[in-house]
Amino acid sequence: MGRLIKILKSCALSQFRVGAHANGLANAKELKKHRFKMDVVKNIWIGSGLVMICIPYLYAVFPMMLLATFLSFMILDETG
Repeated sequence: MGRLIKILKSCALSQFRVGAHANGLANAKELKKHRFKMDVVKNIWIGSGLVMICIPYLYAVFPMMLLATFLSFMILDETG
């Protein structure tokens, strides 16, 4: 049972690993750019989370959540 939990945990963690090999980033410049984007997205979610805590009404939380999600996808888009 312990081995099964260990395998499932390693599989789950490998899905969320951010690094050069996990994202297919070849060189250090691309990796640095991607990490900068991840930091920006993290700060967006921290800021919007604080606003959601300060204004706990659904009419404020739901649009803020949608805006943060849209901005996250827009910033992390790899096509541009």
